[in-house]
Amino acid sequence: MAFQVKEFFDAKSHFGGIVPQVCLHQLGEAVRETLMNNLRKQAHLRDMLALLKEANIPVMLLKGLWLGEAVYRDLKARATGDIDLLLRLEEMPRFTKLVLEHGFDLPKNTTNICDLVPAKNEFPLVHPTRKSFFDIHWALTLSPIEKKVDEETFWKRSEIYTIAGQPCRSLCVEDHLLYLCFHAADHHRFNYIGPRALLDVACLIAHPPRPINWDDLVTRSRELGWDRGVWLMLDLSRMHLGSQVPPSVLDELCPAGGKDRFINFMAMDAIFLNQSKVNDLHINIVRLTEERSLLKRAALFYERIFPASEEIATEFMTSVNSPGFRWLYVKRIGLLVKKHLPKIFLITCKNATVLAEKERILVIDSWMEGDAAHPPIKGYCSRQ
Repeated sequence: MAFQVKEFFDAKSHFGGIVPQVCLHQLGEAVRETLMNNLRKQAHLRDMLALLKEANIPVMLLKGLWLGEAVYRDLKARATGDIDLLLRLEEMPRFTKLVLEHGFDLPKNTTNICDLVPAKNEFPLVHPTRKSFFDIHWALTLSPIEKKVDEETFWKRSEIYTIAGQPCRSLCVEDHLLYLCFHAADHHRFNYIGPRALLDVACLIAHPPRPINWDDLVTRSRELGWDRGVWLMLDLSRMHLGSQVPPSVLDELCPAGGKDRFINFMAMDAIFLNQSKVNDLHINIVRLTEERSLLKRAALFYERIFPASEEIATEFMTSVNSPGFRWLYVKRIGLLVKKHLPKIFLITCKNATVLAEKERILVIDSWMEGDAAHPPIKGYCSRQ
């Protein structure tokens, strides 16, 4: 968010003698780096769109570059990571053949990218020489963890925009706003997403490519089963960034008991969590430590230590029929111990910071699942 901070300082002349010049210089360099990175991403997107057009493979652009051009309307204003693309599931074999022929980093015998990550709905696609990074999706939700949606309805409602100087299909305005809310609230449960996720929602509300049909958004939100997360993201955007969300929309989407501000505080705590994602407290660890039944705890422990072979294949990007596949379970146990044992130790020792993190995860998870009655831990204090 260097662009937004720099704009704020530039607009407030009285900060000129207060903010150190070295800070302003670093902000300027960060903004310049964002611009150059996005220009490279544009070039990579143009190349991919040309390939797909020639092969007659439909594609939709999600988030990132669409937000930068269609919403922020300034390539310096929002950094883009991977280029997120959505393809139809039935097109994935043809797409796989196409990207293999053009040198993307895939095993040579791959016939369908989906088979490389059978437990996921996306795949990181990299070109080793052009250094282009794409996140290829064939579904918007990860089932069975998340409710499956009918992607075809998103395709039928999609719209054409000019992105990177080329006609490019993307989600319609209402669906894009819904998807941004779903991605932050339902998919990530607000953990480690950072404040930019909220800013994306606020900017889309303030500067949509065309007027938002709010009645349509409410109807779609309910149809998809995303209304709890959508309400919370819209309400947070209204509270903290002044978004002009029609009150009737918030009233219609607000779940029973949803106006308890405690959930808003918890979500904001998660959004601003100043911790590396590699050190996250995983929801399964929280559930394991919370479960009182020894039998259920043992079942959950066994399930996570020895998951389905498809999940192991996805984690290590290999085939279930590859030589030595069973040894990957041993390797996974070692990785789990290294990653999660320190947090389990801190929970056992009743570390206050980790206990607060654990309670926040429990409250948000419980609320998102429809149980607003989860009691806050004694002594928990929101930073808000």
